[in-house]
Amino acid sequence: PEVYREPGEPTGFRDTLHYRFIDEDVPFALMLLSSVGRILGTPTPLTDAIISIASILRKTDFRANGRGSETLGIQGLTKEELLCRLEFGNNS
Repeated sequence: PEVYREPGEPTGFRDTLHYRFIDEDVPFALMLLSSVGRILGTPTPLTDAIISIASILRKTDFRANGRGSETLGIQGLTKEELLCRLEFGNNS
């Protein structure tokens, strides 16, 4: 809508791009997938590429500000420990 445009900004690509999806899905969902992939030893090249591209487009470092293994408290877990945590929760 006109109200969201900068003064003098033409109608165009920005009107079709919903930043909310990038700003929510990349730092929360994709960062989690990438972190879990590293723990499990599973490469996530497409997910990592999307995180990089979104970081450039939004001029924010989603890797530094997203919810990765460090902020979720799962960094350093083994594959078995992670699977146990996912199945039984924190206190197992």
